[in-house]
Amino acid sequence: MCHFVVQATARQQKQQLQEAVKATEQQLDALRRWLGEPVDADPAAVLNTIWTFANSFDQAYRNVQRLLL
Repeated sequence: MCHFVVQATARQQKQQLQEAVKATEQQLDALRRWLGEPVDADPAAVLNTIWTFANSFDQAYRNVQRLLL
């Protein structure tokens, strides 16, 4: 009996993960379109571009704040 419960739980977890993967891929596709990136652009490259921009922006903001004080 316990084996069947574990199998059912594993199947449910697998289905939940598959649904999460599908939702994530859809969100990445929407992000690529919004940024004007090609549909086949590597998600890691797209997210790295955003990360680099955010870090640069934060650093510039800190520099401006220092200049104003």
